[in-house]
Amino acid sequence: MLRIYGDVIELVRELRPVLAELAARDANLADQMKRALCSVPLNLAEGAMLSGGNRNLRYRTALGSLREALACVEVGVALGELAPLEAGPRDRFEKIKATLINVVR
Repeated sequence: MLRIYGDVIELVRELRPVLAELAARDANLADQMKRALCSVPLNLAEGAMLSGGNRNLRYRTALGSLREALACVEVGVALGELAPLEAGPRDRFEKIKATLINVVR
């Protein structure tokens, strides 16, 4: 299992209030964000049990889902439905993203 798995679970925990706030204003966007966010640790866990190209594919999927979840936050901010992320979750997003980019290269 990648060491960032714990960071991913913590990010999910940190974003619970953001999801709740978004759900009150835009249920569709919140649903998409939740599905993307849940996909990240699930694909990391699946990839950890695979090898070769299949492992890389799962990690690429996790990276894509992470980027999608962040895009949902950014769209929510742009629409005035969310406040910008605080430094903690924003930095955690960047750490996870950077690690996954390095892993899939």
